[in-house]
Formats: sequence, structure tokens, C-alpha cells
Amino acid sequence: ESTVPVYGSPVPLDGVIVENQDFYYDFNSPFWNARHDFERTHWLKVFSEINALGGAHLLARAAGQGYFDRARELYEQLAQSEMVAIVLAEEALGAVQCGVVYALQTALKKLDEAETYQHDANGQAAALIAHYRAVVYDRLGEKEHAFEYFTHAYEILQHTPGRAASVLDDLGAYYVSLGKPHLARSCYTQAIAKQTEIGDVCGQAVTY
Repeated sequence: ESTVPVYGSPVPLDGVIVENQDFYYDFNSPFWNARHDFERTHWLKVFSEINALGGAHLLARAAGQGYFDRARELYEQLAQSEMVAIVLAEEALGAVQCGVVYALQTALKKLDEAETYQHDANGQAAALIAHYRAVVYDRLGEKEHAFEYFTHAYEILQHTPGRAASVLDDLGAYYVSLGKPHLARSCYTQAIAKQTEIGDVCGQAVTY
């Protein structure tokens, strides 16, 4: 059975329920196969891409890109622009993980494109784009911009524990980079509280 890490949790892809923070998907159920092939494709490509970010699985990365392209195509056919924005934002995450300046600039361009599909200023797409912008600006050393976007993302996601914890984790790392361990500790403590609220044991382990 193949598994890939998603937000620190092993997620089986073959015939079992995928359990990750705020969603629980059985990718082989008739429900998914018959009614939600577009979402099935979207999350499978996300998992493949995240798996590829380790750098050791170049073929998996290529397959992940294929899932991005297919997911975007399906969402565009269904006129689900918010989901297109999320696909693009997740694709930008790949460049963010590379860390080098040119890749980070590529990520910003991809996030700019994602924003053109975003319609709900307080929706999940807007929050994801803001979160990833914050991470990019943090790595570029543009700390004021980073804090602005971290704050915006958290304002949208504060009542969605799993997603909010992810923002708090990255905000904690931001404060560490500024030499402010007391503020970082506060973020990590809040993240753990939110992870505990939804029973995300693996997320707690990563934060610790």
C-alpha cells in the first residue's frame, strides 16, 4: 500500500480512507468515483506533489504536475473558479518548498494567477493564497509583508482548527527567524491546542 506524507501525516492512497485535518476521503468509494472525480483528482495530485517535494521522487513530481493540470482542467470545466484558485495555490507550494529566490518569485507569480480565480475574499482559496504568500515573503526576507499575510490568513481560518494550526506553525517559524522565541512559543502552543481540538495527533507531533 502506497502512502505519502500530507502535513506530517501518512496518507494511504490505495483503497482506504484518507484522513487529514479537516477532511476524510475514501478515494475508492462509488460516491467519489461517480460524483466527485474532479475533487478526487485534485487531492490525489496534491498528495503526489507534496510527496515529490522531498526531491527524491522526480517521477512522482512529474506525475504530481499532471494531477495539477488535470484538476485545473476539470474545475474550469465545472466553472468552479475558487477550486481553480486552490489548485494554483497548491502548485505554488512546490516552488515555495524549493527555497531559492527564482523559485520563490515563480511561486508569487503562480499566486497572482490564483487570485484572478478567487471570488470570495474570505473563502478558503483567499486564506490559502494569503498563507502561502506569507511563507514566500518570509523566505524572501520581506518580514512586514509576511506578517501582513499571516495575519490575514489567520483571520479567515481562525475557526477552522486544522488550517489555522498550519498558519500558526508557519507564523511560529517566522518569529523564530526574528529571534523572538516567546512569540514563537505562543504560536506553537495555540497550534497544538487547535490540533488537539480535532484530534490531530500527527500534527501535534510535527509542531512539537
